[in-house]
Formats: sequence, structure tokens, C-alpha cells
Amino acid sequence: MIMLLRIGIPTSIVTVLCTVTLGARGPPLSLVQPEGQTSPPMIVTLQDALERAKRNDAQFQSSVADAQLAKEDRVQAKAAILPAFSHTTQYLGT
Repeated sequence: MIMLLRIGIPTSIVTVLCTVTLGARGPPLSLVQPEGQTSPPMIVTLQDALERAKRNDAQFQSSVADAQLAKEDRVQAKAAILPAFSHTTQYLGT
């Protein structure tokens, strides 16, 4: 604006140009919604909300994974206690 005043453009014209330029911007594109039919808002039941929370909560997912790992650890520990039998057979062709 200082440069425009040095050129010799009156202050009132600079003010009008700034006002028109800033006023013509309109709303940000993130706030502009497309025209057309809009669907009704989605109805979320309590059960749906709980399911979504379970799917999207990292701490809950971590707890579920820990529980599954603990279950597998129990299965492997039980298998380690049980006796292991192995036998090989071989046919020599005689």
C-alpha cells in the first residue's frame, strides 16, 4: 500500500481496491458444500457407536491383541507340558 501511495494513487482509491479485493474472496473452499440433494443425517445407535469406538480406539485394539497373545501363550505352554511322541519309519526295499 505504501508503494501505491508513492506512485501517486490517492488513499481513497487504495482503500476501495483493498475492500473490493478482500470482499470478493468468498468463503473458504473447505466451507463450501456442493449443491444438490443432501442425504438425511445418519442415525447412530448406542450399539453402533460402541462398535465404532472399538474399531477405532488404538488402546482397545492393543488390549485385544494382548489378550490373543496371552491365549496363544497358554496353548503353547500346555503343549510343552504334554509328552511328545515321534516315530520314523523307513522302507529299505528289501
